[in-house]
Amino acid sequence: MQSCEKVIQSIWEFLDRELDATGLAELQKHLVLCRSCFTRVEFERALRDNCKTKTAHICPDKLKLKIRQIIELY
Repeated sequence: MQSCEKVIQSIWEFLDRELDATGLAELQKHLVLCRSCFTRVEFERALRDNCKTKTAHICPDKLKLKIRQIIELY
C-alpha cells in the first residue's frame, strides 16, 4: 500500500486523471483505508471545483498562464 506522503504527492495527478492504471488502483486502495488522505483529497477536489466555477469567467487567459507558471515552481 502507498504511504500517506506518496498519496499527498500524487493528489494533483489523481485529480487530473494522469495516473497510470497501477498508480490509480494503489491510490484508490489507500483512500479506502485512510480517512485522513481521503479527507485531504476530497478537500482539494472541492477547492479545485470551487475555483473553477468561481473564476472561469473572470480570469483572463494571461493571468491563468501566469498562475500555472508560479504553481509549477512549487
